[in-house]
Amino acid sequence: MGDASGIPNPGLAKTTARARARGELSKLYEAFAAPLLSAYVRSLPSERRADDPVAQELELRKTAKMFAPDRFEGVEFVDDWFDPSNGTTYALARLPLVAVLANMANAYPLDAGTQRLLNRAAEQSFSD
Repeated sequence: MGDASGIPNPGLAKTTARARARGELSKLYEAFAAPLLSAYVRSLPSERRADDPVAQELELRKTAKMFAPDRFEGVEFVDDWFDPSNGTTYALARLPLVAVLANMANAYPLDAGTQRLLNRAAEQSFSD
């Protein structure tokens, strides 16, 4: 959920609240994606995977940028509302698992085995 207060223009307040809701999804995504991306780096073929932890971290960061939530499609804004008691506009957003998996598949070319690994890990983390 995102919110915006003190903005007199209703359209701008709604846009701001939605941007903040997307930002909150981004924070959640980072927590969700870290273990998946670690699994991805570990699953790379040996010629693409560095044994050096620093190199692995760099690969992980490079891959994380490919999955950045601001590049994601499929964010759904469920509801927007205005609270007249305090002048705050709220926006509720969600990113369904189907959209997460589709975006991951489209963001970076993965072999079928790695894609299955990431899909299983994503489904398991959402069910936990």
